[in-house]
Amino acid sequence: MSKMGNLSNGIIQFGGKVFAISPTLTLQDFLQSDLYSDVKEEIINDFSRFTLLPQTFNGIRLSVSLLFGNQKKIFLVNISKVMDQDSSWNSWSEQRELERKKEHDILLEKLIGNTSCKYTWGEITSDYDPRSGSSMITIRYF
Repeated sequence: MSKMGNLSNGIIQFGGKVFAISPTLTLQDFLQSDLYSDVKEEIINDFSRFTLLPQTFNGIRLSVSLLFGNQKKIFLVNISKVMDQDSSWNSWSEQRELERKKEHDILLEKLIGNTSCKYTWGEITSDYDPRSGSSMITIRYF
């Protein structure tokens, strides 16, 4: 089983991994971590984005993407529940995405006591974006 770590301090740690995502994470540290072995997609340009293989937390499979800025420091983590059903655009529906958002809200309520919160290190939000047709938990590091 995985644990998210101390999310109210900006720390995310998945089970079976020694390495934790934190507000001070650098690209160099990430590339040398055991979490880097779970990268399934990597895009390197002005911003570096890494999408991990699904991570598990409390029996929930999560899609996780990390974004590093041009200063090579982490600035964004997107987390979204992996839906069990067909995830193609042909099966997409707004109702299903709103259900996913509700599940994200429940998870954040358990972890931080709210669906969004600002901290000195950054902020956590649960959002539905109708333009992209997606719901996600976003962790922004300042």
